Amino acid sequence: GKAEEAVKEATAVREKEEKVFQAEKDESEQCIAALEAAIKVLSGAGTGKKGFLETFQEAQLLSVVAGVRNVLAVSKVSSRLSEQDLASLQQFLEKPETFVGRGHMSALQIGNNPFGDYAPQSTQIQGILKGLYDSFSANLEKAIEENKEKQQAYDELMKTKKDAIKTFAKTLDG
Repeated sequence: GKAEEAVKEATAVREKEEKVFQAEKDESEQCIAALEAAIKVLSGAGTGKKGFLETFQEAQLLSVVAGVRNVLAVSKVSSRLSEQDLASLQQFLEKPETFVGRGHMSALQIGNNPFGDYAPQSTQIQGILKGLYDSFSANLEKAIEENKEKQQAYDELMKTKKDAIKTFAKTLDG
């Protein structure tokens, strides 16, 4: 009957919503993890310990760049950024080494840079990434909340429909 049809339809809709939610949740969690890693590495940037740490940091930096690239590839992310921030991030992704410490800069380049290293740029990138991190976290929380509400509404509907089906069956038996 109509009630069974409504149950079937509502279930299909709910399953589709749940699938979309899970995919977005996974994507958001990956982005949040990548941004967190990037912020950590950059906040340790330019601390000046040389040698092994520098090599290690370089490897970390490459993985951070890959992570941030993935974040930017995610739908709608670039629209959350101002053009200037987006440009800065793209610059960072092209030449990440210029944003951390003075690792590979010649004395001449350092002489031309009154700061002695690129900390201000690194700080700017950290700020942009932190903004994205907060945005992803807030959106994820909202999505989790919305999904919970949809599930509750679905559960209530199912209970109502099942009661209606039972009542209908009773009238048929009577």
